[in-house]
Amino acid sequence: MVKSVIVCWFLLLAAAVARAGSLPAESIKLKTLPNGLRVLVREAHEAPLVTIDLWVRAGSSRETTETNGVAHFMEHLLFRGTAKRGRGEVDRDIEELGATLNATTSRDWMHLYTTVASRYWRNALEVVADAVQNSALRPEDVEREQMIILDELARAADDPVRDANQRLAELLFQKHPYRLPVAATRDSIIRIQREQVVEFYRKYYVPNNASLVIVGDVTEAEAFAEAEKLFGKWQKRDIADPEPQPEPPPDSPRHAQFKVRRGFPVVGIGFMAPSVKEVKDVCACDLLLALLGQRDGLLTRLLVGQGVATRVTTEFLTQRYPGIFSIVVELPEQGNPQQVEAMVVGALQQLAKTSVTEAELARAKREILGNYLFSIETTEGQASTLGFYEMIDTYLFATEYEKNVLAVTAEDIRIVVEKYLNPEKRVVVTLVRE
Repeated sequence: MVKSVIVCWFLLLAAAVARAGSLPAESIKLKTLPNGLRVLVREAHEAPLVTIDLWVRAGSSRETTETNGVAHFMEHLLFRGTAKRGRGEVDRDIEELGATLNATTSRDWMHLYTTVASRYWRNALEVVADAVQNSALRPEDVEREQMIILDELARAADDPVRDANQRLAELLFQKHPYRLPVAATRDSIIRIQREQVVEFYRKYYVPNNASLVIVGDVTEAEAFAEAEKLFGKWQKRDIADPEPQPEPPPDSPRHAQFKVRRGFPVVGIGFMAPSVKEVKDVCACDLLLALLGQRDGLLTRLLVGQGVATRVTTEFLTQRYPGIFSIVVELPEQGNPQQVEAMVVGALQQLAKTSVTEAELARAKREILGNYLFSIETTEGQASTLGFYEMIDTYLFATEYEKNVLAVTAEDIRIVVEKYLNPEKRVVVTLVRE
């Protein structure tokens, strides 16, 4: 009976994916401008909205220890004015269209995006084009943003999961730039000079290092024509950065303990994870997020169910280079970090020997694909998904994602646990109160 329900669920999900069409490759048009800017357009006329999303490979992985924080700084400064727009006028011109302008930075990328009523999409595209190509980077704006960023860092300092994940990255990656905090640190933000930000902007904010994604109530011909008009004179420059040296996983477990100002104990366990090039392994790791953590995951049932933990958080972000799969466990005040680590290690060792059940795998696929399909219901979600994969590989990854997730078997999960979540190659951080 259970097997029949599982088979039925798979058929329904497969039918839903096929019916919705998700992000079929044929619905996405690509044009590369002479200056190297890749322009992706997807027509979607269900609602009178257009999302404009400009992506640049200018994340923290482009930084060094000395320049850590310039990517975050640059994200902020895009809003602060251009040669023809004063402070606050970039935001004002978007808000007058009834929209907001947003930006996010990660290790591999930065993106600047907005969603507007379709009758205003040309106006919005002009603002984005101006902000990215002509950022003023005025000395007084750099000083103001420094204080704003320091305030952001102070407000985020008490997030135990974020803290544990950053410390895991620093312990796992000894040399690779993925060890650097995306938001930077208080000391690095204070140390950064305007000249470093200007150099970063001139080097990486170039069309051959960027992709423009336009999704919504617009025609392909109009979108390409306007993109060429507004971005066609953006000057191309070669980027001579060498590829980061690959970093092998640890030969043996690494441990570190840190004293924190407040909060209950936290144990973070991290492993080297696959890059975007390992498609099957990436999809299996996505499913492991649900299989191990979240509300009904194996580790949540084991640790929270027995009262040795209050919450289990699993994180894995697909990236250009091998990244990190983390398990962060929050403990009660008198919790035992060594006991929690041992229980997690034991569970992973068992999972490497015994495949998950079909029911567990079906639940994980339902959760992961349900979240994915929900995220791409909007024009903004579609643009974000296409741009994300453009930055680390190609947008085509998104067009095959559901099919690849559905193809993952219980044996694939076991193999990936054995390959990546090997307790002998773990890094462990423990946060305890001072």
